[in-house]
Amino acid sequence: MATSTPPARGVKAPPTDTASARERSPARSPWLGWGTAACVLVLLALLPSQLYGGQQRLLAGVFMFVALAQAWNVIGGFAGYASFGNVAFFGLGGYTTAVLMVKAGWSFWLALPVAGLIGVGFAVLVGIPAVRLRGHYFAIATLGVAEGTREVVVNLPRLTGGGAGITVPAVGPEATTSYLGNYGFYQAFLVLAGLSTLAVWALARSRFGYALRAIHQNEDGAAAIGINTTRVKVGAFALSGLLTALAGAIYAFQQVSIYPDRLFDVSITVLMVVMAVFGGSGTVFGPVLGAVGLQFLSEWLRTHYTVGPNGAGKTTLINLVTGHLAPSGGSVLIDGRDLTGARPWTIAKARVARTFQIIKPFRGMTVRENVSIGAMFGSARTASPRRAAARTDEVLAQVGLTARADATPQELSVAETRRLELGRALAIRPRLLLLDELMAGLRHGEIDAVLELLRSLKAEGMAIVAVEHVMRAIMSISDQVFVLHEGRELTRGNPAEVVADPRVVEAYLGERYARRSREAGRA
Repeated sequence: MATSTPPARGVKAPPTDTASARERSPARSPWLGWGTAACVLVLLALLPSQLYGGQQRLLAGVFMFVALAQAWNVIGGFAGYASFGNVAFFGLGGYTTAVLMVKAGWSFWLALPVAGLIGVGFAVLVGIPAVRLRGHYFAIATLGVAEGTREVVVNLPRLTGGGAGITVPAVGPEATTSYLGNYGFYQAFLVLAGLSTLAVWALARSRFGYALRAIHQNEDGAAAIGINTTRVKVGAFALSGLLTALAGAIYAFQQVSIYPDRLFDVSITVLMVVMAVFGGSGTVFGPVLGAVGLQFLSEWLRTHYTVGPNGAGKTTLINLVTGHLAPSGGSVLIDGRDLTGARPWTIAKARVARTFQIIKPFRGMTVRENVSIGAMFGSARTASPRRAAARTDEVLAQVGLTARADATPQELSVAETRRLELGRALAIRPRLLLLDELMAGLRHGEIDAVLELLRSLKAEGMAIVAVEHVMRAIMSISDQVFVLHEGRELTRGNPAEVVADPRVVEAYLGERYARRSREAGRA
């Protein structure tokens, strides 16, 4: 028989675990933090009128990752189940929105909630078997689900566009919803970030939230006191899927052209995890702090500057010229030959080469083999591997990759991968070379090396069309600059004329910047 003895008089009993837990309980947290958060939210909603277009885009990205980090926080932070497959919900949300807008003619505002429901449904479908796994087994299983989902999307080209991606009409008569622009997407991601944080706050104080924390601490013990652990975990996975899919839906419309490699990139999940853990997983505001801190840190570390709004039609133009998109009107003439609607390989054999904004090397081949493929198939007359070897060596030397010829693309730096992409295009001996943001992510010295190479190609008589955001590159190598805005030509001229055009300043840097420039000019 067990008995308990009260503490002796004058001796204070140590705090019990129950009392300690009560002190830490979120239900006892003061409302001061939420009052401050509400004030910050209002200020952020009013802030865009004081920001340039580039600053609005930067903050929109921050808000998106706040929502994504909070979504992962539900399953990874509160439930303790580290999912590495949340990017599957992100990709499904994006592709659901794009397909409904392109194939069914839905507006974005109708497609958005459907994308969220698809995220919930897929999370439940996957979660019922997956949450029975624990620890790294669950993490590996979710990672496999994400990769499998990407492969399904790639292999449904009639519906999703396959590896070539799908483009949402953002302007013109085919657009089902007017493009939101920098301001609109800023507000959309801000609302989603606020709702995600509010959902996590409500969850932390709810019966459901307590069940999740119990599962995180002792799953067997939670089951023993009556918690249906499978149902609770699937519910958490569904909420995570909902928030992540909504973020993917907004992102897809913002980007206009989406690709499986971009929307199902596992690095997006890694960022969710790092941001939540860095700020404090299992808390309400930790993922907010982690997302804001890491996003601003990564932006500060970038060494190139971008101008020009998403959705202007730059990549779409390259896709139309090279046969990756079928034009709805107009024509594509190359040396007087009408190649409108021709397939990409036909246009490549007309000696028109391109690079991709999202780098797409043949990952199962070496650097030499990647370039050799272009030399073998890119010209009108196919060449054997032996005949292509000389051209391959020439191109590798030209782009500075001779020493890396036997490496795989995964072993290359960002700059080397960009040069590989360029080398593969040059291997077909193009007369017309189209470059889609070739210098994105490169450091100052790396940009100089690319510019020197492009000048040499230009001197040899090669025609080059470059979609680029690095302003000093545009200024130094361009004879003519064409400015696209919302799918239409805004202006054209030599670089100095275009940069000084107030319409360009306003469209690319924002009305406030343009107003300041005009006032400075009058002064």
